[in-house]
Amino acid sequence: MTISFSPKSSMGFLNNKFVLFLGKLSFPVYLTQIFVRQALVKSSLPLNYWEYMGLYVASVICISLLCILICDTITNFINKKRSAKV
Repeated sequence: MTISFSPKSSMGFLNNKFVLFLGKLSFPVYLTQIFVRQALVKSSLPLNYWEYMGLYVASVICISLLCILICDTITNFINKKRSAKV
């Protein structure tokens, strides 16, 4: 997975936007999965196993995408402020 974080990967099959996106998504998924699971357990929704897993996976992916969006927005804002000072 480490190779996919680099946009200038030397391995041709890993040098595409989809693999880079998966690499970018993997860390927020890793960080948010336990919090989503704990929140769903505490909510005590009357769901069967497959409904629970579907809600769990969808929630983890949505929260991870939101984290990526927020981090990218902050990074772009900081980069614009830095370039404006120069």
